[in-house]
Amino acid sequence: MLRDDAYAFLQAGARIEAADMTLRMLRVALPAAESVTREDAEALALLQAVGGLQAYRRQVPLPPNARPVMRFLLYAREYPGSVAASVDTLLGALTSVDERARTAAPVLRLRRLTADLEFRSRETDGERDVGATLATVQLELARVDADIADRYFGKSVAPPLHVA
Repeated sequence: MLRDDAYAFLQAGARIEAADMTLRMLRVALPAAESVTREDAEALALLQAVGGLQAYRRQVPLPPNARPVMRFLLYAREYPGSVAASVDTLLGALTSVDERARTAAPVLRLRRLTADLEFRSRETDGERDVGATLATVQLELARVDADIADRYFGKSVAPPLHVA
């Protein structure tokens, strides 16, 4: 396949979908942040479902409890299935196809999301409200999707921006 604009948009769509699915699985499979002291079967099952168990074990010295698994699937840029890696790939794809990427709404929104993920990954006191963090990132990805539809494909009907 040629590595042209069409490929970049296919890649962008795939990365939005991958990040959204990872966020949905995190929101459903992992318990609230207060109950992350034991080794959670849900966290282990989630890692196996996304194919990240071996990568997790190589990178994170902690047992697969809910909080370390959530942090790994959200912030580990080295793991291609993480939300942060998907956002980075999506940003690269859009930057490569847009001649005016510096002022493009989806690119600017993705740069803010990248900075926000980087900032949140450096928090050492733990996530105060994991559910809100996941919902916020998911909502931003939905907004990026709508921005992409508006900028590159005309005023097409975009999906609603609410998060289930």
